[in-house]
Amino acid sequence: MRSHYGMAIPSPYRVGATVQLHIHESFSELTAPGTVAATIAEVFSMTMQPVMRVTIPTSFGTDLSAVLKVYDRRCGSILREANEVVPHTEELEAAYQSFVRSGEAELFVRSIKETERVTGDRPSADDYLDDKDDSGPYSPERFETALWLDSNEYFDTESRTYAHLRDLQGHSIPQLYALASLDLSGGGAYGPARDLCSGPLSVYFQTKAILLEYIPGPTLSDFPSSELSTCSGDPRQTVQTVVREAVEIVHEINRRGVLLRDCSPSNAVVDQRTLRAKLIDLTHSVFRQDKIDYDINVAHDNEEPGWDPDLAYWDYAFCMNSTEAIGAVMTGKCRREKGMALTIGYPDRDKIREDIKNKVCRWEEGGYILQKHPLKDPATRPPPVKSDAHGR
Repeated sequence: MRSHYGMAIPSPYRVGATVQLHIHESFSELTAPGTVAATIAEVFSMTMQPVMRVTIPTSFGTDLSAVLKVYDRRCGSILREANEVVPHTEELEAAYQSFVRSGEAELFVRSIKETERVTGDRPSADDYLDDKDDSGPYSPERFETALWLDSNEYFDTESRTYAHLRDLQGHSIPQLYALASLDLSGGGAYGPARDLCSGPLSVYFQTKAILLEYIPGPTLSDFPSSELSTCSGDPRQTVQTVVREAVEIVHEINRRGVLLRDCSPSNAVVDQRTLRAKLIDLTHSVFRQDKIDYDINVAHDNEEPGWDPDLAYWDYAFCMNSTEAIGAVMTGKCRREKGMALTIGYPDRDKIREDIKNKVCRWEEGGYILQKHPLKDPATRPPPVKSDAHGR
């Protein structure tokens, strides 16, 4: 495909292709540190990050079927969108490599991080792309550099989230097998120039990845229409049970000090072996401590009389509406498409606020210790107040 940015370089992530992975940190005996060949068996998504099912050999002489998620600035129809999808081309890559060699990429990254430190916000990558003028602050090389920085942050956030939710791995979220990166030495049209494969500048071409447990089954969004939902005598009850469980998982994640900004039925899978829901996309997480640090150091909310960090955290959680982003969406979908009337309850916001004010609810190292309250029908409470990314 040719665009006004040049000829697009074909993606290396296709069924049957093999990618070389350097496993830096392993959390399973199945994935020992070192270099391993991962063969792509299925491509799930190419929107934000390439997500694939791969097979890799293990030290036991068997093949492991796992999910490989790659944080690659060069791919992603949503990641690379700037009014239109900007393909990764030889021209853009040449501009980026020149930018890195000149030392300007390092200075540019510093300026982005300083802006984020002072304001709490990071400029969007498409702010730096203007095909009519690639001088000054707007240029394709800055666009590519900002995408590299974004991709690294997505990796850092998701790997941090899995570490934070270690006790939920394997039953509420997938098990994290390993942290890895792609081998740069392969070269070719999709690899950096040889002199950029090692040394201090190679960091700008490192493509990080995670290996996760593969969960066979439909997404929660597709579950009501799948054969799996009819395996019992009462499909409505089966779907309702699974949706309720997904809502409870979101609340359990919130209780552990993690909020999910991209929560939807498409980001949950129903394990066909157990009929249990698992959340699968944790890229856009917000951590309790980061939220409180922002409130204190940037917004200075702590200077307001009566400010409480725990109330601020839970108010932000309620504004995100993540439990309803699963439950309410599935309730409407099942009613429209299947004629199913689901009854889904949600955490009682008023009770949680009251317990925080009365010091009954408290934060401990493993998460919030909440009182047990019956789940509440959302029809009995007013809609949440909308906020921006920092809860303002």
